[in-house]
Amino acid sequence: MIPLLLSLAACGTPHPLSTFDRRDTADAAGFSFIVNWNAEQAEATRTGLYFSRNIAPVRAAAVQATEDVTGCRVSPNSLGGDLALVTMDLECRANQTPQPSPLTVCTGLAEPFDDTDNLLILEFECQ
Repeated sequence: MIPLLLSLAACGTPHPLSTFDRRDTADAAGFSFIVNWNAEQAEATRTGLYFSRNIAPVRAAAVQATEDVTGCRVSPNSLGGDLALVTMDLECRANQTPQPSPLTVCTGLAEPFDDTDNLLILEFECQ
């Protein structure tokens, strides 16, 4: 149970070894995304439920959301990923830098594990 709770707390955060230094949220075509990006690449993590195997609308919405928050164009034929996480390359003009995003910093506390109800309580404060 504890690993599941801890893994859910990490949804939408970039891989620790990635070079993504910007993060924002966006909605497009009825989908919600957390977009992480740098000057060259981006990843859009879908945050809502979607009960279909059709990836085309998810990818189209991820491209729109990413272009909206970054201010850059997504490179054609650069899409990868799946229904939950779409990766892509960005094309920013030489004189255009991606829009800055205030970096969200979260600090948290884990309450001691309580054996009586098998719950681990996580409290986070993000700024």
